[in-house]
Amino acid sequence: MIFGYLVYYGVIGTINLLFSFLLRKYTLLFLSLEIFFGLCLVLFSVGWLLKKIKLNRQNRLSKGDTQASEKNEIKAKIKYVTPLALINIGIISTVSELTSAVPYFAFLSVLITYHFSFGLLTLVLICYNIIYIAPFVLLYVIYILSKAKFDRVYAFFRKRCSTLLGYSIPFLLFIIAAIIVFNGVSNIMTLV
Repeated sequence: MIFGYLVYYGVIGTINLLFSFLLRKYTLLFLSLEIFFGLCLVLFSVGWLLKKIKLNRQNRLSKGDTQASEKNEIKAKIKYVTPLALINIGIISTVSELTSAVPYFAFLSVLITYHFSFGLLTLVLICYNIIYIAPFVLLYVIYILSKAKFDRVYAFFRKRCSTLLGYSIPFLLFIIAAIIVFNGVSNIMTLV
């Protein structure tokens, strides 16, 4: 909601002008930092993937004896999904999905064309935010009504997602890092 106020009253535009000025004035510095952080991200993603592969090999070797105890341990850990865990899932999914912010930006761009008082602007932003969080509230209500079923579904998705994400996230980070490095190098080449 604070972001909505900042956009509506033009503070974001002023901050954008400041960053544009800094980027023009210190272009080489920012491009060098972009390359540096891109290379750090490449190293991080490769290290993460190698660590995941190593752990997977170790788990395969020691899987026979500990498989039953691991299942019991996992069941104990996820027996009850707490409301705090659901809130964290909601926050992480909202932050991680940039596309979920696109409707908010579109809403704010329409909102800017109107000249609302502060009170009416607050009411409109509250209504939009209530609509925006409604799926998370529905998820919580489903959790409250049927904890046992929700725990089983959560366990299923957690197992599938941890396997998939364990390998795909480092790979995607590597791709993003390569794009960042390529962008920095290509922009420096155009300067020279």
